[in-house]
Amino acid sequence: MKKNLIYSITILCASISFAQDTTTFESINLSPESYNNGSSGAGGFSFGNANFSNDYNASWGSWSGFSISNSTDNTTPGYLNDFSAITGGGHNSATYGVYYSYDNSGEITFDAPGVLLESMRITNTTFAALSMQNGDFIGKQFGSVTNAAGEIDGTNGEDFLKIWIYAYDNFNQLIDSMDFYLADYRFNDSTLDYILNDWTKVELSQLTDQPVFKLTFSFESSDMGEWGINTPTYFAMDNLIYQKNAALVENELVNITVFPNPITDFVCIQGEAGQISLFDVHGTKIATHKHSNFSKIDTSNLPAGIYFLEWRNENGKLLKKIIK
Repeated sequence: MKKNLIYSITILCASISFAQDTTTFESINLSPESYNNGSSGAGGFSFGNANFSNDYNASWGSWSGFSISNSTDNTTPGYLNDFSAITGGGHNSATYGVYYSYDNSGEITFDAPGVLLESMRITNTTFAALSMQNGDFIGKQFGSVTNAAGEIDGTNGEDFLKIWIYAYDNFNQLIDSMDFYLADYRFNDSTLDYILNDWTKVELSQLTDQPVFKLTFSFESSDMGEWGINTPTYFAMDNLIYQKNAALVENELVNITVFPNPITDFVCIQGEAGQISLFDVHGTKIATHKHSNFSKIDTSNLPAGIYFLEWRNENGKLLKKIIK
């Protein structure tokens, strides 16, 4: 950590307290064996600091993005049963989210100042799982050397369906991405082939240790046709876990200027006297300093990344995100 910040800044090992939040979808009031597909036109669902997009087309009665369901039907095949998880319920709960998109337009956004991602649970929907297991009039039976029309498709039965998960910062810039397989038939040992049928934990913390403001999703499949993926592009989701620092709240009424940003070898703070603290993205306090009108902090020894500079006095506090 930084040890030679000017103005005799003292290095501390204290940390901000982060609050953990888990989205379970249970706060949506549903009748038994039902769903909310956004037909009210609200445009999405909010749970804590997480906002799940929904695009409902009233003319067609269709939707994309996220819907909320408590359906337990894990045996009926076909697109008329597109709100059910193959598990027959949520992860240790009744209610869960269902994602569908034909153009990868659905997303999860997080309120400022973003969140630190931990994990979520994912499984297949009944529609997608049974389509891959048995085939249907569009999607092939996974493991088969032919497509739904009975034609040799060149896969040699080495089929797969996976999702890509993308994390974005508050500038809508891609931070990183990861993939997760909903089905995989590419193993040399065919006994290892699988179609996901339980709630599997996805470690989102491996995506990034930076604050995340948006997640988006896309699908990739071995079963492709003239119009794109033949496999139903659905997954079910539950228990999204993340951390939000309740202390990271900006007060725009405070007249404090922080520059330059991005920083290189120093950061300057100009404005009302107060206490300045510098934090990394984990909420660990790197340094603290008594500020009066103007301060210049040496940051040359800090590694590249995202930091938060907090100013506070008896009148309030201000947090600024700085990038190196």
